[in-house]
Amino acid sequence: MIELSKDKYISPGSIGGKIKRIREHRGWSQKELGIRCGYSETTADVRIRQYESNKKVPREKALRAIADALEIADTALFDADLLVTDRAYHALFDLEDFHGLHPVEINGKYYLEFSGPTHIEGTELNEFEHLDFLRSWIRMREKCLPDHRDTPEEKKEKRINYDLWRYEYPRNAAKETTERLRLRQKKAKLEKELQALNEELGE
Repeated sequence: MIELSKDKYISPGSIGGKIKRIREHRGWSQKELGIRCGYSETTADVRIRQYESNKKVPREKALRAIADALEIADTALFDADLLVTDRAYHALFDLEDFHGLHPVEINGKYYLEFSGPTHIEGTELNEFEHLDFLRSWIRMREKCLPDHRDTPEEKKEKRINYDLWRYEYPRNAAKETTERLRLRQKKAKLEKELQALNEELGE
């Protein structure tokens, strides 16, 4: 729960709630975030406070500046408070229409499944459309699940790391792909050099 005062509740699912949560995960003050967004020192904290309290909703340009400053994906701050039940349901309906997500019942339990094909204005999506995303999500979730041996500080750190991974996606995925490509190229170069050395040694 995010509160500004006893009588002013800010939903953690709102744009302001998300900005506040990510800023605090980064360990920044409102002023520091505001300066990173390009606001002057005299107005930086005021602007961020207005956004976090939802008194002002950042327009597209400001929203992108905030996302860049927070080092997260632009889409992580989309304007849809999914803490509201009906909005969450309709978000699921959109995911069904646009990405093939749908409920399934197995042995009396209910699950959500990405599968296809589904059609969007003549474009067919196959059932493997989201596998890379789901693999990454599962790996990160398992990595950050709290263990009974974890201290409270370790549990908190895992939660922060998990939250930041989600807010940064897919920016972090692109970085991981680039890093994997760099390492593969380095490996290929080393293998080539090793082969040349073996040839010199006659091995």
